Amino acid sequence: MGVGILPTGPVGGRASSPAKRAGGHLARRIPKENVLANVPNILAAAQAALEAKNWEKAKEQIKMALALKPDDAKAAALGNEIDFAIALAAAQTAFEAKDWAKAKAQVKAAMALKPDDAKAVALGREINFSAALAAAQAAFEAKDWAKAKEQVKLALTLKPDEAKAVALGKEIDFSATLAAGDAALAAEEWDKAEAFMAAAQRMKPDDAKVVALAEKLKPTLVVTAAQNGKTVAGAPVMFGDQAGKTPARFNLERGKSYKVSVTLPGDGKKYALATTIVKCDRSGVFRFNGGTSGEQLMFIPAGCLAKKETGPEPYTSSRWAKAVVHEKTGMELVYIPAGTFVMGSPRTEPGRNVYETERQVTLTKGFYLGKSEVTQGQWEVIMGANPSSCKGAELPVENVSWSESQYFLRKLGPGARLPTEAEWESACRAGTTGPYAGTEDMDTLGWYLGNSEKTTHPVGQKLPNVWGLYDMHGNVWEWCSDWYEPQYPPGAVTDPPGSSSGSFRVCRGGSFNGSSKFCRSASRSCNAPSYRNLGLGFRVVLALPGE
Repeated sequence: MGVGILPTGPVGGRASSPAKRAGGHLARRIPKENVLANVPNILAAAQAALEAKNWEKAKEQIKMALALKPDDAKAAALGNEIDFAIALAAAQTAFEAKDWAKAKAQVKAAMALKPDDAKAVALGREINFSAALAAAQAAFEAKDWAKAKEQVKLALTLKPDEAKAVALGKEIDFSATLAAGDAALAAEEWDKAEAFMAAAQRMKPDDAKVVALAEKLKPTLVVTAAQNGKTVAGAPVMFGDQAGKTPARFNLERGKSYKVSVTLPGDGKKYALATTIVKCDRSGVFRFNGGTSGEQLMFIPAGCLAKKETGPEPYTSSRWAKAVVHEKTGMELVYIPAGTFVMGSPRTEPGRNVYETERQVTLTKGFYLGKSEVTQGQWEVIMGANPSSCKGAELPVENVSWSESQYFLRKLGPGARLPTEAEWESACRAGTTGPYAGTEDMDTLGWYLGNSEKTTHPVGQKLPNVWGLYDMHGNVWEWCSDWYEPQYPPGAVTDPPGSSSGSFRVCRGGSFNGSSKFCRSASRSCNAPSYRNLGLGFRVVLALPGE
């Protein structure tokens, strides 16, 4: 019998068999059992390709086996093993290339196939650790301390004792602490700067940057002189046995007292020395304003001059000037003393709101507060534009959101901020307890719906309160720093900062387009920080060093 040749193409116009489509050269006349008998050989070839990491050939062989025997368990299992090995190899390659996103995706694919595989679990942990450590390093170099700390914390949860992560974490903590100290120093927040410096010293006592910060924090006295409301350079200064001329800077030692004298000669007249004693009890720069004979020496905030013919504030012995003028804007601010008062209103007060529950408040620090609301002229000096609806240089600036006020305050200089709600009411009352500051006649104190003719008016036209503040009642509402909380916490409080979170910021004082009851000392309102209105402005606090 001769050897026949099996046909390799369609017979009689019919399609080729599944075996033929799988790549074999079997004629459709070959029995099915003979075709299936070839599956073990194909699987063996797939296994050999897997072991040789010839992924393409391994997948091709599995595809052939499954085409011949779709339900074969061994073929399916081997196919799963091949897919797992391919994903794991790709994850390893991406890991070595530091392509963290791809590495994570590939190891995730591998673990979907074999969730408990030790190699996949270990590689996944290594990828996540290395990715977190790399992100921490990048954030550290970008000085994004919060992100750097978060990423190194994540790395340490994966490998708690890994030396590189521990070392990087320490470096991040040190650098973040030092940066916070430098920022506090720049803002003249001496107590904060000193605390951060001490923390950095505990980490790296001999580091050059720590030594430099400690040197900057050594207290110094800056002596300036003012005459007729203007700074005077070259006025003779005696600091103990050291001589200098204004502006003069001298180093101080804690706990030591110094005699400081300033002379202002002028117009051919002779002036006696103006002398005081200064004692240092903390870090910081003390600004000391020296005057002529007959003038008392005063401290004044940075960027300000003592107001002409003013003296030290009369409430305590702090020697801060009673009134100062911001040099750049001409804004006048008056000293508001520390003290205790009753915040809120009694139940019998006409126009009272239920959100004005009385409580005793103690403010432990004095501060400077704008004599009036910020004017449009002052706003334009700092911001270069005027958002107000009613235009006029001496009119209060309005249509200013809380957030925009923060930008103005940052540009104004160190220590500038909004008053807290408690500070605002204390300043408004100025020791009084009635609905308005010292009188029942709202018409004499401020502009409201009954007398404003529905427009704002130039600041300072009505009577001031006893601390010299104008327009605390009416004209425009004034932003405060606090988040609004409908009811004050019960009981006596000291230096309350207000709620730590919320949706609205406090507004105080009432406005030209509202009823007089909203202009009372205790009246409260609130708005979203982004809100603007032609009846809404603010006034400035200058905090004293060390706040």
